[in-house]
Amino acid sequence: MFTEIVFALLIAVRINISYGLQCYSCRDTNDPIICRSTTTCSAGQSCFEESRPTQSGRMYSMGCLDIQVCTAMQTQTLIGRSAGKRQNGMCHQCCSADNCNNNLCSPPSHGGSGSFLLVMDGSELYQIDMATNMVHQVNRQASSPYGYDYDYIDKKVYWYDSSYNNIFRQLINSSQNFHEEWIKGSVYTVYNYHELAVDPISRLLFYIRNAPREIVALSLDTGDSVSVIDTSYPYDLKLDLTERQIYWTDTSRMTIEVANYNGTNRRTIVSGLQQPTALALDKTHNIVFWADAGNHKIERVNTDGTNRQTVAIIKGTDYTGLALLGNDLFYTSRQIPYVMRISTSGNTPQPVGKSFSQLQNIKAYNMATVKIDNNACSVRNGGCSHVCIPTSVTTRECRCPVGYRLASDAFSCVYTTLVRLSGYNATSWQGRIEYSVDNGATWNTFCNNLNENDANVLCKMLGLEGQDAKVITDATIFGSGNSTFGTFEYPYCRGTENKITDCQYFNYEISCLHSYDRAINCSRAGKMRLAGSNAKDQGRVEILMNSQWGTICDDNFGPAEAAVVCGSLGFSRSGAVIKHSYYFGQASTSVPIHLDDVKCIGNENSVLECQHNKVIDVSNCQHNEDVGVICQAATFTNVRLVGSSAGSNQGTIEISTDAGKTWNTICDTYFGEQEAQVVCNMLGFNRIGASARTNAYFGQGNSSSKTLHFDCNGSETSLLHCSIPNTGTCSHSDDVGVVCPYTNTELIRLVNGPSLNQGRIEMSLDNGATWGTVCGNLGTNGAGVVCAALGYPREGATYKGYSVYGQGSSSQPILFHYPTCDGTETSLLDCKRSTSTCSHTYDVGVMCIAEPTTLVRLVNIYIGTMFNKGRVELSVDNGTTWGTICNDYFGDAEAKVICRMLGFHEAEGVAVINGSYGFGSGQILLDDLNCSGEETSILQCQHKPIGENDCTHDEDVGVACNYVGQGSAEVRLTGSSSRYQGRVEVKLAGTTIWGTICSLNDFDSTEASVICAMLGFQRSGAVARLNAYFGQGTESQPIILSHLGCTGTESTIMNCSGSYIRTDYCHHVYDAGVTCQP
Repeated sequence: MFTEIVFALLIAVRINISYGLQCYSCRDTNDPIICRSTTTCSAGQSCFEESRPTQSGRMYSMGCLDIQVCTAMQTQTLIGRSAGKRQNGMCHQCCSADNCNNNLCSPPSHGGSGSFLLVMDGSELYQIDMATNMVHQVNRQASSPYGYDYDYIDKKVYWYDSSYNNIFRQLINSSQNFHEEWIKGSVYTVYNYHELAVDPISRLLFYIRNAPREIVALSLDTGDSVSVIDTSYPYDLKLDLTERQIYWTDTSRMTIEVANYNGTNRRTIVSGLQQPTALALDKTHNIVFWADAGNHKIERVNTDGTNRQTVAIIKGTDYTGLALLGNDLFYTSRQIPYVMRISTSGNTPQPVGKSFSQLQNIKAYNMATVKIDNNACSVRNGGCSHVCIPTSVTTRECRCPVGYRLASDAFSCVYTTLVRLSGYNATSWQGRIEYSVDNGATWNTFCNNLNENDANVLCKMLGLEGQDAKVITDATIFGSGNSTFGTFEYPYCRGTENKITDCQYFNYEISCLHSYDRAINCSRAGKMRLAGSNAKDQGRVEILMNSQWGTICDDNFGPAEAAVVCGSLGFSRSGAVIKHSYYFGQASTSVPIHLDDVKCIGNENSVLECQHNKVIDVSNCQHNEDVGVICQAATFTNVRLVGSSAGSNQGTIEISTDAGKTWNTICDTYFGEQEAQVVCNMLGFNRIGASARTNAYFGQGNSSSKTLHFDCNGSETSLLHCSIPNTGTCSHSDDVGVVCPYTNTELIRLVNGPSLNQGRIEMSLDNGATWGTVCGNLGTNGAGVVCAALGYPREGATYKGYSVYGQGSSSQPILFHYPTCDGTETSLLDCKRSTSTCSHTYDVGVMCIAEPTTLVRLVNIYIGTMFNKGRVELSVDNGTTWGTICNDYFGDAEAKVICRMLGFHEAEGVAVINGSYGFGSGQILLDDLNCSGEETSILQCQHKPIGENDCTHDEDVGVACNYVGQGSAEVRLTGSSSRYQGRVEVKLAGTTIWGTICSLNDFDSTEASVICAMLGFQRSGAVARLNAYFGQGTESQPIILSHLGCTGTESTIMNCSGSYIRTDYCHHVYDAGVTCQP
């Protein structure tokens, strides 16, 4: 394995844009330099880096932290940071500049001078270590790889694979056989056998594209690519990372050329060559080396074109690659099965490494001399939305891919690719398909090879349905196109893209006869919306076309047109009112005007079915002519779930728009996860995790009710805010239902009471973002449900009505009106709810008995860690659900209480903060704890209400409890009615904790015989029972022992040679049991 590289502190580059503080963000990595993920800090936060020693080496964590907290930890004053921790080699440092936190706790050093070669042999890539001459295979499953290069910052190899027409990457030291990733977007045809080159500093990859022939820059951060140099037949590429220049050979012009990354300052270094196939660059001495397969020479020239010399002439060599390392050149050839070494002064070539079979190119890397500086594109892509091209250390250009243009802010790209349907008989849904990449200035056709996936994407760009589109191969029925620059070929779409330029691979501006033009037929249903108004039933009319929302000009727009708009939005066609002259405000200048001179009959499903002018984005209208409508609105909307006995969170959906007088069902045609999210939100449940049930899963609606259609994006607050397609009728066998989530998303607390166990009930269904009240007659059963949810016993719960604990604020929602519970539910969400309403005057509270049932356990993600260390998890509902504790103000006093609850006799412990034992999931139950250390339960300490916190799971606290006395243990058998057999549980001396034994790692009759002897039974005939044969231990129980390694003669399992007090990622499904002989 080659020497790891540690980089110097990144140079902060000032870029004149506005964004929040960016910090590197990684958790528990052993090499901080490979951390390239970033996060945006909130106001009042700084970057931090923390390192700590572990059994597997020093681990690093980076991210954002409140400035006060970070500073306190840096100066070692935060409560809970014990002297032991401060003296254990921990480091915590803060900084306040973009991405400044990648080496605060790790002083930079280059550490070694390892150098190696990468060589492609057929479809396999090999690494040759120059210190040992050892050959290591890097990838084994590439199909048809060609050009490649190495990113020494991310430690990844990139290569082009012609079988997939794409670029892949793989960690060079990956333990996996083949770890690949697609590089996003339009990777066009790349020359086979030709090169690509990576600049790890600028975060760019340069490759050669076939049609048109050019050198392309691809951003490693965004995956977007732009053309930077037009050329004839480029073959090999090399990069000057210091001057940000590209050197390349051209086997058509027979030259070696150089240009800046952005294509400027292009010049020819040497010309008149025969077949320059390989290139090497020596920037230390400003020399370019090249190999010419035409005259079999290796030559050199200064980078300014002077002092051309011959290094060597090697007859019969075609030179597939050339690389420089120190004073040696390395070359490959199809005629020679070895990598060959030759001095830059030209001595006799010598073989390197092993024998190969089909050598292609070669690359060389010296880890002691690689460039580690920064430039203006190194951090956050230089602020560019797509591709950043550095022009100096502190300056850069933002570039845009084909179909985009650079916005006036010089950072972001604006989409300018348009499509339209044209021809003599074209309609708004079918015709010859044409595109423009310059916002309508010029139009071109599509040639040949267009399929239904491509057509679906084009239809979506037109604002039509992106499904069931058809390709019309005989486009002559619409007449011939008149393209300015030829035609567009091979879109190669999957059908899921929203834009044609998102498709993986295409050629544009090619030579193709217009007799091969293609036409498409789209589904007619389009999307519309009303904007510029807070009311859902009125606003400026906007229609989605070309993947953009645009307006309609009010020329000739009358009652019939307004009726079609309102009808397509699900409102009544009758009573529609037209509003001319931007009544609802003008759209911004960046919004196109899509339609003009619309003329409808009044019964069309969409305005696209009406007569109108061509689908355009440049018209004779201005936005002061944007048309609007006022539709006859449904004044009241309510939803309910029926047909399920499993809970109030699921059932067939029924909707009422007349205050509950009539109820209708919803058709499942358009209904999916996004629509389910809207319904669940209307019912007071969480959006996330909502799921639809089709085909009358919960039963059919009433035969006299209607079935409605809705098409939502998931963020709406009411179904009537969704699109309402007019797609005909459905039967009640298509009635849709939903299952709404509330597990692990419901928070409940008691407020405004004299003690923690009583107060007004408040609930949150969005993880604490908003809190609402409960009103009405809750009753004793309902009070028991609330107390049980808070961890208190159901028995003795008392209901307190009529806002005894005060009314909720007027801005608070009332989440539940008149809940009716039977007392067995685990949540108020399981109780029935009335459709009647009540006010905050009737806000209810409860009084619970004082001490909740509380369980605690330690969870640890690290191999080999003892059972007395881990992330603290707490249950206040007898183990039904578990949550974590935030490390705010959590110190050794709090750790002592946790260790006492866990059963350690010597109740001493150390707090371990910042998610050091891994991140939990579910609720964060406790925050801002303040204990004396003498409490018997953590809930006896001062703390925020259960479930209320301002933390994330990277602040989950852990503890390391003091444990001594490992020399003896007790065992018992559980889970069986026979005293001779059962699940083995063990209690170590010095604790009161009973835990299990892991049956993995050779737990057999020898271990069983020792356990039976400890219990007073015979050793002989003992049988090991594996994999929780007698049932699993409880979630709160630790797995105390594994890897016993007994011989069968020991008097106690603690004398077995391998009795490890650790978990080794074992789970209770592997709990060990035994059957003994009496």
